[in-house]
Amino acid sequence: MMSTVESERKKTIVWLKFLYLWQAVGPSSWGRFASLYYDSVNLTPAQIGLITGCMPMVRAIVMPLWGIVADRISTKKRVALSTQLIGASSLLLLLLPTVSHSFFYIWLVSIMSACFASAGVLDAFTLTVLGFKEKSRFGEIRMWSAVSWGICNFVMGYVTDLMNGNFIVNIILFFVCTMISTLILALIIPDNKGTPNKEEEDEVSLRGTDQIETDYQMKTTTNIRHGISLAIFFFELFIIGAGMGLVERLLFVYIVEVLGGSYTLCGLTVLATVSVEIFIFQYSKFLLDLLGHEICFLLALACYVPRVLGYTLLTKNTRHWIILIEVAHGITFGFMFSAAVDKTADLAPPGREATFQTIQNACRGCLGAGTGAILGGWYWQYVCNHRGKHRQNCRSGAIKLFRLAAAIFSTVLIVHLFVSLNFRLYHSCRRLYIHFNKERQRRTSVVVPDDDASPLASPLLPLIANDEGEE
Repeated sequence: MMSTVESERKKTIVWLKFLYLWQAVGPSSWGRFASLYYDSVNLTPAQIGLITGCMPMVRAIVMPLWGIVADRISTKKRVALSTQLIGASSLLLLLLPTVSHSFFYIWLVSIMSACFASAGVLDAFTLTVLGFKEKSRFGEIRMWSAVSWGICNFVMGYVTDLMNGNFIVNIILFFVCTMISTLILALIIPDNKGTPNKEEEDEVSLRGTDQIETDYQMKTTTNIRHGISLAIFFFELFIIGAGMGLVERLLFVYIVEVLGGSYTLCGLTVLATVSVEIFIFQYSKFLLDLLGHEICFLLALACYVPRVLGYTLLTKNTRHWIILIEVAHGITFGFMFSAAVDKTADLAPPGREATFQTIQNACRGCLGAGTGAILGGWYWQYVCNHRGKHRQNCRSGAIKLFRLAAAIFSTVLIVHLFVSLNFRLYHSCRRLYIHFNKERQRRTSVVVPDDDASPLASPLLPLIANDEGEE
């Protein structure tokens, strides 16, 4: 019969799926459409890149701090509630005419909302509920956020077309949906303090805290020995985050301004992306066990290159092919996100899950995405000014930007493949050396006399024989 604790945990997991489903509704009404709002108030690509890049940079600083606070007070739920509430409220300042017509004020409001970002806290809360043994099921829960993200982006694109590009509705919907998400989190999801489930409580009582800390120290020692591999892992996390930041922040502007697409087409590209992400998240446990973290990152890099090159081939007559191209983005994000969260959970010590997940989010979605947005916007604007053209109607700026991104990712892909093959060859040779060395030592240390009937004589027999001879 299922215990009460286990029953409550399964019930919480069901509500977490619903929370992830609803929590993506608010960001989908504003997130990717924010760049179009900045474009509608006549900001340049460099200014758009600066705003959308500085926000992740600020999150890179505050998100680990919120994670530490959540771990210290042992109530990740309260931190998630307060940050969501304040962050969504600050965005309402964009409705003021004084703010909406000033680049500095728009930048300032965006920074204010970024100061209360804590994306990793809910992920850490979910991983705590799942426990270490079931952490690979995180993708099944995160999948519902992808479903909502894709559908709502398509709906918001259609609504924005109906409103003739009036983004007031987007801002209000973002606030309302975030408040509802906060209410759901406050009323339905229980506070989760300490160990997440009965199995882990039993493990603590049977093995003891010292043994668990010893196990983690052994794991940390192993990670230090593989420091080069971990450095490559986090570097690729940063690079992929920069590439996705480049596309996510500027792709909608490219579709509308350069290709002449509609807001509905922008939403359809997200829906196409999510259609692949859902499959990867649903079977993330199987895929991670089958491929491993390293291969997942390799696939993410490999799918990015043809995707951005495909953008450069589009024209106003062929712009709808971008829906098919965005399928590759789903593969990139699905494999990257699943591998990053799972590996981060492996590295996190007991009681520090929120800290490690927020650092992972900061590295990928903040430092990486922010760098990509700032450099991408600046380069686009630089090419436009060099061509003597104004704002986003300079097609050559976007084309050169995407080609540069493809060249960088191709280089990273080749380096990744080269290093991975060399590491595999090194470890294979090392294992063979250890095996043959042990075999040689065993043969030299075990002496088998000719007159001994036993196939495995003791190495002490020659000493015994010498003693008997002396007597």
